[in-house]
Amino acid sequence: MGVHSGSIRDPIIGLIEKGVITNRKKTILPDKVVCTTLLGTD
Repeated sequence: MGVHSGSIRDPIIGLIEKGVITNRKKTILPDKVVCTTLLGTD
């Protein structure tokens, strides 16, 4: 699974930390998370 989004919140961060989201299969910026806004509680 890959992420290329306008904003990312805590649930997505958790999936990235657990290795569920790896961005390995993205054709644009593989292995990278791309967003304009990162919102979290920590």
